Amino acid sequence: MYFHGGLKPIVVSIFNDRQYTFSGALQMQFRWYHVAVAGLAILLLAAAIQMIGPSVDRDVLYQVSAMDLFSNGSYGGIVDAKTLRSNGDFGIGTFDGLNGEMIVLNGTVYQAASDGKVHIMGDSATIPFADVTFFDADDTVTLAGHYNFTSLTTGLDEKLSSKDKFYAIRIHGTFSYLKLRSPPLQDEPYPVLSEALKNQSIFEMQNVTGTMVGLYTPAYAKGVGWPGYHFHFISDDGQTGGHVLELSANDIVAALDDTPRFSMVLSP
Repeated sequence: MYFHGGLKPIVVSIFNDRQYTFSGALQMQFRWYHVAVAGLAILLLAAAIQMIGPSVDRDVLYQVSAMDLFSNGSYGGIVDAKTLRSNGDFGIGTFDGLNGEMIVLNGTVYQAASDGKVHIMGDSATIPFADVTFFDADDTVTLAGHYNFTSLTTGLDEKLSSKDKFYAIRIHGTFSYLKLRSPPLQDEPYPVLSEALKNQSIFEMQNVTGTMVGLYTPAYAKGVGWPGYHFHFISDDGQTGGHVLELSANDIVAALDDTPRFSMVLSP
């Protein structure tokens, strides 16, 4: 459908087939009709934008608490899982009372508990420390050959575009060996982290397929974050998870998401 207007009578062609001519008062009504339709469309668009709300900045690392504060025994939850998920779909952390290890993958918040079980956590679960972002890979790198945890971090160092940035890192594959940990729920008054981890549970497994969810923190952020690499793991079947202490794998493919902006919350 198209229109011929101006000062001349309006001629409407429908599907390049039939033509209809409007003039005089009918022409004026036709014009006002289209003004009204355009106005309604603008109002509907404005309402839709208001409902959607502001766009999400997907290049921010959102952190709950500071590492020095947390590691000195500040294990009380200060945000809930719903708030955390509104700020990222990928990340790591823990839960109120240092109750297990957190893995956030594809927007789902998992708890790898100290008894070896993995749970999907509801929106009301509270969190004392975490790092999340909306994961969008900026680069994908391949590390050919055999790797353990130390050689993996050395290999990743060589692939980072800058060691002064924060990176979210996702590695999916089959691991011939994994050594994981998870701390138990702590009693108040909370001990410092080094003491709390003396009672952590250790899990060793072989030939497991899943995803390593990790973070690289630059050295200058010591005290705010945990400098270097920090990885948690969850298996594809959702039955196994924890903090990665050691690994063995061949031909690792890592997706890197550098996050140039940083946001931290310190209290509810």
